[in-house]
Amino acid sequence: PGETVVFMGYSDHEKTTLIDLILRFQQPTNGRILLDGHRLNDIRTDDLYAHIALIPADITLLDDKIAGNIAYGAMACANEIRITNAAQTSRAIEFIREMSEGLQTRIDRHGTEITTEHYQLLSIARALLKNPSLLILDGIPVTSDSASNRLQDALEALIQNRTTLIFTQHIPRLKKIDRILILENGYITERALA
Repeated sequence: PGETVVFMGYSDHEKTTLIDLILRFQQPTNGRILLDGHRLNDIRTDDLYAHIALIPADITLLDDKIAGNIAYGAMACANEIRITNAAQTSRAIEFIREMSEGLQTRIDRHGTEITTEHYQLLSIARALLKNPSLLILDGIPVTSDSASNRLQDALEALIQNRTTLIFTQHIPRLKKIDRILILENGYITERALA
């Protein structure tokens, strides 16, 4: 609990299979997966999903207002104050304030267009609002311009005090990485402490 673990060296199939096993989209053919000492299959699906946030490599936003996009997946605990706090912590508030209607600005194919960085910051805000104990990052945004610092700060805030599994082919520039696991041919072949 609370560790940041980076997985590297995997094929797309291995990565997808491992994420699907954790999310219970697939069942292990042998062995078992434990979360806090409990067999994954013994945990109610609703309870499992309430405590996990996945930020996929291909971020999808809804045809909705910015506030609705941040609240997606956490509607029961979403209110304007919590949505605003998540936007501030993720640093998404910096571009949201420039929008014509702030959090109420509609983003869709007929509404306001936003950049890839904005998509990433909104997905981080969404995860922050949900406040999961387990975070799965399918890739880390890699940028080489001024956006890098904003994304870096947002990611650092997101992974604090939660178990984080990061799937990436590059060692991320994070302050805290507890372990780097190399997956190869379906096995962990190397364990390197960062």
